[in-house]
Amino acid sequence: MKPLRSGLILAAVVLYPALTALAFPNPVFKNGLPFAAPFALFFLFFLLLKTEKSRFLSVPASGVLTYLFVCYWLWTFNPLAMIFVCTVMAFAYLLLAVYAAAVRRLFGDAAWIAAAAGFTVFEALKTVGFLAFPYGIIGYTQYSVPGVRGIAAGFAEFPDLP
Repeated sequence: MKPLRSGLILAAVVLYPALTALAFPNPVFKNGLPFAAPFALFFLFFLLLKTEKSRFLSVPASGVLTYLFVCYWLWTFNPLAMIFVCTVMAFAYLLLAVYAAAVRRLFGDAAWIAAAAGFTVFEALKTVGFLAFPYGIIGYTQYSVPGVRGIAAGFAEFPDLP
């Protein structure tokens, strides 16, 4: 694989958080722009699967920017809380980058399937445990889309697994 230009990587580092923030309700768009979420994920998966060693810096940086953009209100609530959330998310996104590197090495060009599954688990794990911070989960951007909301309601009817 030929090396990527640093400008392309920097653009992806900024576009993932920017599009994610646009997908959520924000001061500019009251209900957010839910259709921006898949485009945001495109840039995240580009960083995860197409960058080599730079992914270990670019993915956590992009994750921190995401939470700075999506949870901008946390600064006014408690600046220390924002610093804590960004630190935890930098570590979480670093683990995601390590997972992506392993998946890329194991599966080659078919890595996007395993990366998508891993990202889904990553998003779910961000909502449980002591360090849970359920804000910024990309699936929450789809709350205003009736068809997607119906699919989620259908899956909610399944009984709890033992």
